[in-house]
Amino acid sequence: MNIIHNRDKWYNIIIWWEIRRILFNVAVILGMLLSIGLMSVLVDDLKPGEDLYEPILIPIFLFLVNICYTPGWITLAA
Repeated sequence: MNIIHNRDKWYNIIIWWEIRRILFNVAVILGMLLSIGLMSVLVDDLKPGEDLYEPILIPIFLFLVNICYTPGWITLAA
């Protein structure tokens, strides 16, 4: 694994971070699926019409997590 140095070009820093974003997203999705699976096993007293989670929140959460990931390369490229 290469280590980013302060004198690297800005586009190399962005490429380094964006390649790792794929692994980051895989880890976030796996963690989310694991937690949803665990909740569905542990929660058994839902009334008809109740959801364990809001499905619309999953893509919103993934979007927000990626927005929080972006300042990593912005701070190094600046």
